[in-house]
Amino acid sequence: MIQSRKPGPVDFLKEHHAQIDGEIAKFEESLRELRYSGGGTLPRHIRQLRQAMELFYLRLSRHVALEEQVFFPFMEKYVPRFEPMISFFKSEHESLRKNHEAVASSLKRFSRGRPDLNAGRELERLRGTATYLIYLLRNHAKVEDESIYKSANRDLNADEKAELARRIRDYQYS
Repeated sequence: MIQSRKPGPVDFLKEHHAQIDGEIAKFEESLRELRYSGGGTLPRHIRQLRQAMELFYLRLSRHVALEEQVFFPFMEKYVPRFEPMISFFKSEHESLRKNHEAVASSLKRFSRGRPDLNAGRELERLRGTATYLIYLLRNHAKVEDESIYKSANRDLNADEKAELARRIRDYQYS
């Protein structure tokens, strides 16, 4: 009889990544629709893009906070060799925040509904920045999944995994 493995704390974090990726796919689709929108549909597509971004960024913000306040400190304590990588992930989180702010700012300018001579250029800048944000997010999740998450599954003992799961649960419901 094959025994299935009980889901652990890392599975929970990976599930977050999968959910965020689903929201990113919606954002990416809105971005694609924006690319082919005509003048009359531009305001609607900008609104859809902003809504899609707000949804994925809300989910992302919660996930990043969980990592920075619970998971990373735990890993620094129990698997200290990951401190440099954790510093890298934290700096990537900051890059994600700044890139999100740039996209949000650009969307805000379009939402004011004042077309100007630079609208085409601004739209291209928005597309480029948003596309880069998507790339950053997907790459970041992949590297976390294949490095620190894998290490947590491999290097933490059963008691440490149980403690990490408890801390994640407590954080989620606080």
